[in-house]
Amino acid sequence: MLQVDMASDSGPIGDILIYPEAEAYISSFERKPFPVKDIGSPRWLQYHEYIEKLSQQAVLSATMKQNEFVMELFVEHEKIGPLVADVIGVELWRDRVFNAYISKMESKQFNPKSTLPLYMTLYHEACVLNLLETILYHSDAMSSAAESGTLLDLCDYCQRQLVFLSSCDQDDTDAIYDPKLSMQKEDETDLQYLTRQASKIRFDCALKCVSVVRYFTDHLSSLPVSVVSRLIKSNEMPLLLVQLVQSAPWLKRDPKSGRVCKLIDQKWEQIPQSDVYKLTNIEGQIWLAIYQFLFSPEANRKYEMTNHAKEQFMKLIGHLNDMVVDQIPSLGQLKEYLLRMQMQSFPDQAANSSHPIIEQLPEIRMQMESANETKWASIAKYQVTNYFSPSDEDLRKLATNFASLYDSEALDVILPGIPKCCICSSDASKRCSKCKMTWYCSRECQVSHWPDHKAKCAAMQSR
Repeated sequence: MLQVDMASDSGPIGDILIYPEAEAYISSFERKPFPVKDIGSPRWLQYHEYIEKLSQQAVLSATMKQNEFVMELFVEHEKIGPLVADVIGVELWRDRVFNAYISKMESKQFNPKSTLPLYMTLYHEACVLNLLETILYHSDAMSSAAESGTLLDLCDYCQRQLVFLSSCDQDDTDAIYDPKLSMQKEDETDLQYLTRQASKIRFDCALKCVSVVRYFTDHLSSLPVSVVSRLIKSNEMPLLLVQLVQSAPWLKRDPKSGRVCKLIDQKWEQIPQSDVYKLTNIEGQIWLAIYQFLFSPEANRKYEMTNHAKEQFMKLIGHLNDMVVDQIPSLGQLKEYLLRMQMQSFPDQAANSSHPIIEQLPEIRMQMESANETKWASIAKYQVTNYFSPSDEDLRKLATNFASLYDSEALDVILPGIPKCCICSSDASKRCSKCKMTWYCSRECQVSHWPDHKAKCAAMQSR
């Protein structure tokens, strides 16, 4: 029987958690990640609630420029390493177990009453990554992560996510961020909706990894040599960032108006012609990271330029027009550097060292893969029976607890952009007073949606 008993108390107005609550949550975390088999269990769901509230409070503190006590507590209790292991564990669950569920749902071998438990498990990856993105901005947090020995694993995780991001095209992002598709369509099956939500979560995670990589570049001088080498040599992160500038999956052209649209705060916005070259946050992060990789002494000592790398970097010159450089003046120096590089010759491949090289390798995902190598099918079967086939009563409790995580006025401060009406996609200023999850622009839209919303709303707020 699925039993979830999530606390619903929040701190005073303006806070989601108060210091003693945050300290109690963080001190309760174990240093070892949950076994993959236990992801989705009642104890794991309790942990998910703690992580979500800590993430919300961390973002709120950063947004309001208040004391960032969540970050300080993670450093004090040396619990940043377990966060890295956690996000990799859920990534592995997604790759090995969740995809097996999708196959079973397609073949009708698995037909759950609700996909909410699966969605919550998927969303946990974005939740943990949001927390890491917020706290790793600080040098103390980055140093604590380095001391935990998990940064190599985080490097590889970010590399996998950015490879995925660079492979996305306009059709992918159109379906993910269309505001009219934020709710499940009447003719859409649970499987189709879950698959679309899974794609959006993964894309959001990849965007957050851009910020994490940028923070890596800000701290190159203090990172372990093995981490700098992993970023530059093994992961080829500078060239991967160049590829992202080229592919720009957060950019599209509207087929009707022909105007350029950019993905800003998780929604597409049409950009006036005069602002086409105005950098979004994600674009600025990428340019700053490229600059740091090319100009940081620590990176220069590790990076060996080749003709292939030069050809890739030359592709940046066309993007560095005066309007872009005016926004980030240091990019003028980058452009001059690239123009000088254009006149230089480099070897076709990096020189092989005559000395033996001992390289430290990431271990978390490798150990998890090894421990579960022959168990993926049995893990999926066990979780279906024990965690992802809840009774009606368990499902009502789960939905209520999920909704309670977002029942705070403080969240309005950190919501990305202006919420959109689920009916007409206009800017929304009202939300359902019962479930707190659905937004409307007017009473008319809310009334028209009530016949469809009534059952879902009742499930979320009834016990």
